[in-house]
Amino acid sequence: MRFIPSQPDLRYPTGGTIFGLFSFQIGSVLLFSFVASFIPAESGMSYVVAGALTVLAGLLYGMYAESVIPGAVRDRHFRRTLAWRTSLLTCLVALVPMLVFKMGTITVANISFEDLLTWAYLLGGILLMPFLELWVGLGLAAWLKRKV
Repeated sequence: MRFIPSQPDLRYPTGGTIFGLFSFQIGSVLLFSFVASFIPAESGMSYVVAGALTVLAGLLYGMYAESVIPGAVRDRHFRRTLAWRTSLLTCLVALVPMLVFKMGTITVANISFEDLLTWAYLLGGILLMPFLELWVGLGLAAWLKRKV
């Protein structure tokens, strides 16, 4: 499977590009799990580090893709779609185990407003934040390649 866009003229990313960016994101998660042991648990610094590592993963993937195929992620629509689809894949990978292990304790008849807010917060954190971080990282890579 290709990890970089093989046809840079396409307006939508292929499955290989999505899994390529997802593999860089997995690398940032593994790096964060190592770095998290050095960060105090009560500080909010872990959120900043996790976001910075995700942006770095998007930046490295974008630089790699642009170095192999010029113009691969310079299209703004392509970058946005790539970030959306990769964050959706991240969301699915993160939500499936949560649903499998937690749906037994959640009863739909007794759902409260706080439960809905918790689910909205969870979905926003799992889907929207990776999208923004990856889009920023890919955008930085395209910007740096235009400057070089």
